[in-house]
Amino acid sequence: MLFFLKIVYSTYMIEMLCKQVRGYLSEQGLSPARLEKKAELKPGTLRNILYQNSTNPTAETLIKLSKAMDMSIDSLVMGKPSIVLEGQSKDTMNEVELLMKIAIFLKENRPNLPINDQFFTHLRAIYDYCMRYHNGKFDQAFARHTVESDL
Repeated sequence: MLFFLKIVYSTYMIEMLCKQVRGYLSEQGLSPARLEKKAELKPGTLRNILYQNSTNPTAETLIKLSKAMDMSIDSLVMGKPSIVLEGQSKDTMNEVELLMKIAIFLKENRPNLPINDQFFTHLRAIYDYCMRYHNGKFDQAFARHTVESDL
């Protein structure tokens, strides 16, 4: 499932998410509450994203928003299409969420690490370990060890 590696969470992406949602709301003449309902999100979720009180929406939230807005998830967070998650299994969504957690961890713990081959090498090593030894659950201790040892 590493084709989701392009979903890398950053400040740019949350800003793009907000821009896309605001544009959609304006075009459709909807309120945030109406879009929340359409996307089957909990009340307040979208407002928290738009006001950047929540800068870490779950994969499930992004998937629901992308479906409700009829756009791919990467269009939603990056402004350009290439990945469509419609019809993906819960396992796939869990893998996407794991990749996002790892990407967020890397950006928080190595803020100066550019999104390049080294970043993806770290991401791949942590992802493979979590999938193999922790049933797809994020292992922060291993992630920290990987970052500190700098592969």
